[in-house]
Amino acid sequence: MSMMVANAWIKEPICGWEQIEVDTTKPYDNLKEVMDDFASNGREGGYRILRSWSRTRCGNATIYAMEMKSRYQLEHPDVNQAEWKAEITIVED
Repeated sequence: MSMMVANAWIKEPICGWEQIEVDTTKPYDNLKEVMDDFASNGREGGYRILRSWSRTRCGNATIYAMEMKSRYQLEHPDVNQAEWKAEITIVED
């Protein structure tokens, strides 16, 4: 089974939701590959996806909603600890 990211949105703690550019042609073999690729492409050197995430199935697409922290926040716990949120739509063949 092949997976591809259809779109992705990220919510910054202060600014709100914005659509981010993703490669919609890159095939993935499994969800772990998708999440690792998405998390490594963050603005502040990447994100760490927290345990709280949910999944909504819609036909052959799945929407994943998750909470994240930037790598900078994890390395500097004394700074703002607001979580980032993201929604990724993944289409499966």
